[in-house]
Amino acid sequence: MLSLIIRIAGVLLLGAIAMVVVSWASMSAITAGTFSLLFGAVVSGGIYLVFGVIAGLFWPRGYISGGLSLASPIIIFTCLSVLFSGFGPRFIAIDLPILAICTFSAVLGCFIGKRLTNLYIGRTN
Repeated sequence: MLSLIIRIAGVLLLGAIAMVVVSWASMSAITAGTFSLLFGAVVSGGIYLVFGVIAGLFWPRGYISGGLSLASPIIIFTCLSVLFSGFGPRFIAIDLPILAICTFSAVLGCFIGKRLTNLYIGRTN
């Protein structure tokens, strides 16, 4: 039970780190003047895909719950941001597609990580 709690806490921490990296990349692109919706989606999706593979290597059960756990910090903070700022139309137009891509990439990354783990375990037996 303790190992499950440690793994869940680790994946949530990984999700928080991924959220910070996505925020840093977006702010760097805005500062450089090269930010677009496509750039934000590709960079965010790529970051969550990489972190999803890492989380999938250690997640004990299904890849969907691992990906959703990984994406939960950005989902929670984005929803709180919309709730307190009141920018609902902007959220639907810009942030929701990027949030969906981040969540899908995290789940896909966890799936790939679980497959890599299964291949490795299958070779050692």
